[in-house]
Amino acid sequence: SNIYVGTTTHSTSSNAPTYVQNGFDVSKSNVGNDSHVIFEIEIASIVESDFSDAPLWLGKPLHTILCDDLRLGSKLDSESSSQHTKDADGDDILGMDDEDCVSNPPLLMAGANQNISVTIDSIVNTTGGNVNLYAWINLNGDNMFGFEVAEARTATIANNHSGPVTLNWNNVTVSGPDTNKYLRIRLTKNNLIDNASSPRDERAYVAATDGEVEDYSLVELNCPAPGFDSACVSQDTINAHYEAWLLTASGGGGCDGVLTNNDPGPPDYCGDTVTVTFYYVSTCAPDTTTCTSTYSILVDTSVPNVVLTCPTYLTVDSCQTQAEVDDAFA
Repeated sequence: SNIYVGTTTHSTSSNAPTYVQNGFDVSKSNVGNDSHVIFEIEIASIVESDFSDAPLWLGKPLHTILCDDLRLGSKLDSESSSQHTKDADGDDILGMDDEDCVSNPPLLMAGANQNISVTIDSIVNTTGGNVNLYAWINLNGDNMFGFEVAEARTATIANNHSGPVTLNWNNVTVSGPDTNKYLRIRLTKNNLIDNASSPRDERAYVAATDGEVEDYSLVELNCPAPGFDSACVSQDTINAHYEAWLLTASGGGGCDGVLTNNDPGPPDYCGDTVTVTFYYVSTCAPDTTTCTSTYSILVDTSVPNVVLTCPTYLTVDSCQTQAEVDDAFA
């Protein structure tokens, strides 16, 4: 914004002022006419917006910021446009890292009957009335926040609330690519509306006239199921099977994530079990995630035990032919 100060000049024959920018009309005699001081204020915009920053295929909802009366977390900044990144951190890279309402994003793992909990560390509502909290996780890893009941959660936040709120996704199924799971949280006085005929939930996409939106790239880590080989196979075969088993671990999400393991080496073919820890390291929370699994060499209980029966002592008489001794020995 810019502020200019100057004077106007009024003549005795006209009421129209003459604007003198960035200065004063110092020639005024104040006889028969008059002078006025004028201020000009140029403001580009008095509206500030908060945009989502998950990948563009998840939409670009925006909120008009309502100062400090309605916010997620302790920090709030504005953007002139959306900054989409795969790690959902474009807003943070561009300006202040204000994506701070969830300090411990949930860890996901593939499978049914999952219970997921998200704690929003701080919500502030001093608007004078109730507001709406919305949250989504694209549990199937597709490129949208769906209308399915499983993906969306809502809550009403009372006036003068200042503190945490926990949302739960119970008995849900996590599936699809482990690199494409996102959490979106929106806080607004608006009653957002979904179009039931659309496969996506419009409440995750439409603009809001107040509040804030935050996006998070969620980490998913999937350990291999316990592996095994039967005894009586070669060590080379076990080694090859073990190396292939290590590669069945998968991990994705977060920020610049890397999947590794402590690889203690394959088990011994004579019968052994090794425990492997898998690590997924991200530059944003959760920083390090681990899981463990085992690879074993199983003893085949259907194979009978080895039984060794020694012959009894035998003494033969001397002076026998060698052929007779050989027959008795055999």
